[in-house]
Amino acid sequence: MPRRALPGVPASLEGGASADAPVTLSDPAEVVSNLPHLPGVYRMLNAVGEALYVGKALDLKKRVASYFQKGSLAPRIQVMLSQVAPVELRVKDPAVCAAHTFKSCYVGNENGYGCPWQVFPGRLMKNTYCGMCGECLRTCPYDNVTVNLRPFGADLQHPTGRRLDEAFKAFILLGSVLAYSAVMLGPWGALKSAAYAVGTAAWLGYALTFLILIFGLLPGLFWIAVRAGRVFARSNTPTRQTFIAFAYALIPLGLAAWIAFSLAFVFANLSYLWPALSDPFGWGWNLFGTTSMAWTPYLTRVVPALQTLALLGGLMWASATAHQIAGEQSPSVGHASGLSQSLPVILFCLLVTLALLGLLVG
Repeated sequence: MPRRALPGVPASLEGGASADAPVTLSDPAEVVSNLPHLPGVYRMLNAVGEALYVGKALDLKKRVASYFQKGSLAPRIQVMLSQVAPVELRVKDPAVCAAHTFKSCYVGNENGYGCPWQVFPGRLMKNTYCGMCGECLRTCPYDNVTVNLRPFGADLQHPTGRRLDEAFKAFILLGSVLAYSAVMLGPWGALKSAAYAVGTAAWLGYALTFLILIFGLLPGLFWIAVRAGRVFARSNTPTRQTFIAFAYALIPLGLAAWIAFSLAFVFANLSYLWPALSDPFGWGWNLFGTTSMAWTPYLTRVVPALQTLALLGGLMWASATAHQIAGEQSPSVGHASGLSQSLPVILFCLLVTLALLGLLVG
């Protein structure tokens, strides 16, 4: 069924219209006055014509007018109206998603299950809540879901949508690698015994210490670093908001720490792969002549250097991310103030890196 143009309605607000002719809302009242009291689909576009949000309304005029009422708007609405940076979309045409009432990509159909993460692809803005299972690709009846290539770690560049629960995931990522490194690679036999003695008093003490490290010690020290940065930079941004934002700088360091931790086991156990390749089912095969190969650790002298490079790379990435976040928190201040706000966070990352170097490299 062809789309019917609405008289006097800008293309960016017309249901199902393309996004190549965005309208500038210099006079919202004029735009709202031309909208009908009819059901329809509307789209919010950024400065480059990309969709920020797609919505449906039983009364277009009332719904769009609500975005421009005087008074306090919800933060997500303020972000949506003011955002000018391009936003990555995982659907080809958001209007198709908005018009499809059954939402088979979300609830599933005969071709596959619904999204196990309970995420609607039409509103997906970052990968935090997407498990990349591909069920939406199978269940979309309009072939409207696509896979886009993007820069690695692109979600760290998004200043919007940061949350406290995501911030604590960064502490879990970092705290768990510290605990695992201490247990599996550290020199403390009593700690290793306590970690493996599940259900005993020693294990309960270890578990309690683990939880205190992740949810108490690390966040507490990090809060002190964030607070010090606010004082140095004389920032007026609330401490909670600053704490959440800067916690995202720990993600690169945590990822690098897990890479460094894994290197200690990958090269040590890689030689187990060759017998398995020759006899994958244990049926007495010797496909490649490697069944009788003995275990031999590889690159034992090189692994510490690789671990050091991984940790230093993570520290540099975390420092750059912290400096970028400092600029987002206080865009009107100069380079020196931004550096002074991010410096305590960078120092925190440096201390964690030194602790990991001591555990992993010695």
